[in-house]
Amino acid sequence: MNTTLLKSKMVLYRDTNTTLGKALGVSYQTVSAKLNKYKRS
Repeated sequence: MNTTLLKSKMVLYRDTNTTLGKALGVSYQTVSAKLNKYKRS
């Protein structure tokens, strides 16, 4: 997953981990954990 691209799109559309989590039906902690997981890899 390209986290840089995802984060840039989140900024573009003013999304946060919370709003993205609500849209996906998961918690903001899950979104954050996934972003951090791919960031380290």
